[in-house]
Amino acid sequence: MVGTVNQETIRADVRRLLTRPDVQPPLDRLGAALPPGARACLFGGAIRNLILVRVHGSSPETRDLDFVIAGLPEDFCLPRCLPRREREVTEMGGVRWQPPDSPFSFDLCRLADFLVFRLFPMPPTLENLLANIDFSANAVIYDPAEDRLYERGCINAIYTRCFDFNTLRLCDKLISTYRILVLSHKLGFTLSERVFNYLRATADIDLLISLKRALAAGVGKDRAAVLLAYYRRIRSFRNYSAYVATAAEPPPEPADG
Repeated sequence: MVGTVNQETIRADVRRLLTRPDVQPPLDRLGAALPPGARACLFGGAIRNLILVRVHGSSPETRDLDFVIAGLPEDFCLPRCLPRREREVTEMGGVRWQPPDSPFSFDLCRLADFLVFRLFPMPPTLENLLANIDFSANAVIYDPAEDRLYERGCINAIYTRCFDFNTLRLCDKLISTYRILVLSHKLGFTLSERVFNYLRATADIDLLISLKRALAAGVGKDRAAVLLAYYRRIRSFRNYSAYVATAAEPPPEPADG
């Protein structure tokens, strides 16, 4: 373990990220295109990776920055505020923006457009979004307008390297299984008992067929094969105690080429 973290150290790390010369100019352009009162709040993996470096000394590479856009009027069209050649509307209703002056992809979504707010009757607030992010390792949001960090079990999950649900409002079995495999394998975290039992309870032939297709399309055939082997290994344990006893380390990545 490399060091300890607190709210101030995390906020300082996030501020440094957002003021990088390959991040701040695109954010300034985005801010100028948004209506007054709207703000882009960073959440999820990029902050998680900063905490991982603080606590354990390393993290997966950060390739994209996820932003929730709060304070938008209902009739505001987010894609139209970005150059057409730089944007792509995603399947989940967000926008992937690739500024030419940044190595990062900026994944943007209106707060009210998150699936959980479309499926469940609750106000679209940052607090409710935080409570319904799927996994605790990603349950963190930074609001730059207030220099405020919203966190719900993320720091503890990173300290303990435990991959657990942050909410039980799971919108889709295939999406949840896909994300469990991709994220827990990438992070190298041990599954919690709830996640372990979920993978075993939801497994069926239809899910497996759909999962194979989704992984091949999302991460490529080679990595899909690794993740499916990881999935089969998890399901091979007779119970959670047997899984924990072996430390359930993910299999090694295939060699390049």
